[in-house]
Amino acid sequence: MTVEREIIARLEADYPGWQIWVVHRAYGPSVWCARPWTDEKAVINTDSPDQLREYLSEHALHGRQENLEGPDSGPADP
Repeated sequence: MTVEREIIARLEADYPGWQIWVVHRAYGPSVWCARPWTDEKAVINTDSPDQLREYLSEHALHGRQENLEGPDSGPADP
């Protein structure tokens, strides 16, 4: 198993339900994740596995999608 695959496997084990992959581009790799097969439509793109872990940790701590995408910019509740 490659080091990259080991890192992905650890992240997937720590955050079940998230599908994680690496995209290699000319300027460097980016790490992506998504929650397929759920109503939660989060797709995250980060520059490193550590950055992805930080986002996923924040999501797991609060359990809400807004923490991944930023505060709700819609109108306030009446």
